[in-house]
Amino acid sequence: MARSMPAGPSKDGSLYVSGAWATHHRIEKEIADHVFLGRLATEDKEPGLVLSRYDSKAGTLSSAKAEFLLEDGAPLKMAVHPAGDGVIISFADSCSMFEWEDYDENDIRSAKGSLDVRLKLVPAERVLSGLEDVGPQSCLTFSQDGSFFASGGEDGGIRVFEWPTMDVILDVPKAQQNFTDMDISLDSAFLATTSENSPCRVWDISSGSGLLSTLPYEAGEKFGFCRFSRDGMKPFLFVTITKDTRGYIGVWDMATWKRLGTKKFQEEPITAFATSHHGKRLAIASQTGDISFIEVSKMEVHQRLRLAHIASINYLEFSPNDKSILSLSVDHSARVSPIDLSREWKEWQVWLVLAGMMATSMVLFYMLYAFGDSFWQFPMGRDQPFRPPREALGYDDYKTDL
Repeated sequence: MARSMPAGPSKDGSLYVSGAWATHHRIEKEIADHVFLGRLATEDKEPGLVLSRYDSKAGTLSSAKAEFLLEDGAPLKMAVHPAGDGVIISFADSCSMFEWEDYDENDIRSAKGSLDVRLKLVPAERVLSGLEDVGPQSCLTFSQDGSFFASGGEDGGIRVFEWPTMDVILDVPKAQQNFTDMDISLDSAFLATTSENSPCRVWDISSGSGLLSTLPYEAGEKFGFCRFSRDGMKPFLFVTITKDTRGYIGVWDMATWKRLGTKKFQEEPITAFATSHHGKRLAIASQTGDISFIEVSKMEVHQRLRLAHIASINYLEFSPNDKSILSLSVDHSARVSPIDLSREWKEWQVWLVLAGMMATSMVLFYMLYAFGDSFWQFPMGRDQPFRPPREALGYDDYKTDL
């Protein structure tokens, strides 16, 4: 397994409690490289939202490129709209939204795959009805297409809204206690939630009908985090499980909501969980600061980053292009780590293989035609041997005297 010490922000004393990859209407997904970091208040720093940039070539995460001071306190949780509409932040008392400030053509310049971005956030004019004075939220998430937004509060309430209208789709008070995680399926039909010492629950949000299924744990098991599959081909739900202090992942079939199997991946509990956008990988973290990348097709560890943090990791998120991962730790440090893509087929390699197969087929066809003694070697023209006599074909050969 590869060993790597990933990059971190400059040591300026900032304490980070939340984070997410930043998206913008004009930032191309393939080269998106900016992250939001939620900063706690310290003696010399005010609470705020920090925008940093990850340089994949240098392997460094910059110090703050922009800072947005927040009057409501520290940003405890955040969720970024996948299409770049802005970011929703949970504070101690309520949730607020921040949008990108208006820009002109010179605000974002793209040259040779690198970005020079001058972006600013401003408080959104829209009011997040239904999220005012709701108290701190344990989980915030958008659906993959950005059409739904869901939150799970420390009060145990689940709230699902249609975006951007904020029409209430689902509102269930005291649905679960102490939410651990939640995720919306790729088709935006289901919401999965987990909490401390309770089963994983699946909610129907396509129709707003509420609780659909409960996935109970077996004796000695404790559920942790949940993620739906993202490849669009295999409808699975992945749930992390702690059993005998070891970290497992269970897989459920979304057609029947029955468990297909469980596999152990580390000797300690899984402390954070993420799914890549293309659905090919899972990422898990440990109490000792390690990050492991799992190939979904084989459910095997592909890469392990030792000591990505010196303390337990509590947050993971793949970059929009799935080439790196953002991680946060209980010691309030933030890191961006590269992912080993050496075993992943690139588009030009696929086309090269297809071209080789076509060329090989043409060569084989020519060899069969030129050197074979099969159908392709039948005689042509008037010199064909074993031609039957003309009278056998009904012709009457004789000379007519004129």
